Order: sequence, then structure tokens, then C-alpha cells
Amino acid sequence: MTEQPSITCPDCGRTSYNPNDIEQGYCGYCHDWTSHPASVREAEGALPRKTPCASCPFRKNVASGVWDESEYAKLPDYDGETHEQKSMATFFCHHGDGQVCSGWLGHRDPIDMLAVRIGISIGKLDPSVAEYQTSVPLFESGAAAAEHGRKEIEAPGPKAADTIRKVVKKRGAKNE
Repeated sequence: MTEQPSITCPDCGRTSYNPNDIEQGYCGYCHDWTSHPASVREAEGALPRKTPCASCPFRKNVASGVWDESEYAKLPDYDGETHEQKSMATFFCHHGDGQVCSGWLGHRDPIDMLAVRIGISIGKLDPSVAEYQTSVPLFESGAAAAEHGRKEIEAPGPKAADTIRKVVKKRGAKNE
């Protein structure tokens, strides 16, 4: 009997048989790479964008309803004291370019997040992420960002529809 190719995420333990996940070393559930994508292998560890992107779920000025419920459900997992946090997975930018989500890093002191501490300790994140700051207005917690994002998830407004269109176009250009 031939074993089907698969990839198992070291963070959540889930197994994927999707050829794209296997090729890219990506866990769709954790929204994280199981190994560094080619775009960040040269660096010491993954780095954030200079500022949170326009579609970042942590931005206060982003439209509600841009992302799928499964994405909003991850945000509160980084809330609370370090020992209370439910996720150890690095939160990467939704644009899929291998950069750490700047809104995630900037919504609180990054070193207070378990995922950041672990990421730095295993070389997945560049140590400079511990000092990341931004002047972009962000929600004070993942729960607040998720609550805002879910408000119009069933019927996204024109601003959300425009943002979704831009993200799909940008992601499509990268996958071609």
C-alpha cells in the first residue's frame, strides 16, 4: 500500500494532503508556515511589514467583513497574559508574502505574546520583532478586532467589498 504524501503542522498537529500545502510547507489552520517559505529563508527569521497593511484585521480603520470567520476566530487566541494565550503560532500577513503581520505585532507589546517568544527562540522570527511598534491605530485586543470584523461578515459593505477585491487581485498576481 502506497502512503499518500502529507504534511503535519508542528504547532497544531493537523495533517494536510493538499499538494500546495506540502510544496509550500503551510498550515491553513494555523495560518502559519511549518518551515520558512523561500521569501524569508535568507533572513535570520521572519520580519514584519513596515506598517500594517490596509486590509489588516487589527487596524481600526479596516472595513468589517473582509475576512472569513475562521480568520477572525484566531485573533482572540493571542489575548491575555502570556501564560493564558491559546496560540503559539506566528500570525503571518494575509497577503501570503511570508512577512509577519504588523497589526498582530503592534496591537500590544510583542514580547508579551507567547508566539513571539517561541518564534524568536526557535529562529522562526527575527529578534527585532520584539521591539516592533507602529503609529497606525489598532484595536487593543484580538477580541476587539474580531468583534469589529464579524459585524458585517454576512453582508460586507462597499468598503469591505473593495478591500476584498484588492486582496484577491494581489494574491492572484503572486500565485501566477
